[in-house]
Amino acid sequence: MTDWREITSKEFDDGFGYKIIHDEFEPEYYDRGFKIYATQGAAKYIPVDVFINAEDAEEENHLNEKLKNAVAYAPLYLFAHSNVSVSTEPYSDPWDSGQCGFAVLEQEEGTSWGPEAVETLKLMVKQYDAVLRGHVVGWTVSKRSTCDKCNHTNVDVIDSCGGYIGYDYKEIDSLIEQEVMPIIDHHRNKMKEAEHASTATAIGND
Repeated sequence: MTDWREITSKEFDDGFGYKIIHDEFEPEYYDRGFKIYATQGAAKYIPVDVFINAEDAEEENHLNEKLKNAVAYAPLYLFAHSNVSVSTEPYSDPWDSGQCGFAVLEQEEGTSWGPEAVETLKLMVKQYDAVLRGHVVGWTVSKRSTCDKCNHTNVDVIDSCGGYIGYDYKEIDSLIEQEVMPIIDHHRNKMKEAEHASTATAIGND
C-alpha cells in the first residue's frame, strides 16, 4: 500500500534505505515563540493571544499600552483561502489577505534581546507559516533482511526523525545528503563492526 505521506524514497543494494515523508506536525502544538495580537476575525484561522480592535490592526500607535512589554513587533498579514498563511510582508492577493494585527516578541525573564530581535521575530513568523502550510518533513531509515531458513523478507525501521520545518522540494536533496546519508553510513559501520566481532569470536572458539 502506498504511503500518502511519502515524498521520496530509495533502497540500496545492501538493504539499507530511506524514506522522506510529510511530517504530521500539528500547528496547535507548535511553540511559535511569539505572540499574536489580532482581531476576532483572524481567530477563525489562527490562534490569537491578545485581541485588538479592527481599527487598531493596522496602527500600532493605538496599542502603546498593550505593546509595553514588547521587545519587537511587526505587522502580521493573513492569507486565508484554500489554506492559511501568515507573513510580515503583504500578500499580492487583495481579496483573501490583509493585515490582521501584529506579531509580537515579548520580554521574558532571563532573556536578553539585542538589535537582532526584529529579524528573529520575522524568522519565527516564517517558520510558523511553514507549519501552518504543512511544510514540515521527516525521514525514516530502514534495513531489509532475509531469513536464511524460510527466505522471508522483512523491512525494519531502524532510525527516524521529524520536525524539519520549512523544507520545500528543492531542499530535500540537501536534507538527504547532510542528515540522512550520514545516519545510514553510521548504521552500516555498526553492522560491519558487529559482523567482524562475530567472526572474530567464531574463529576464537575454533
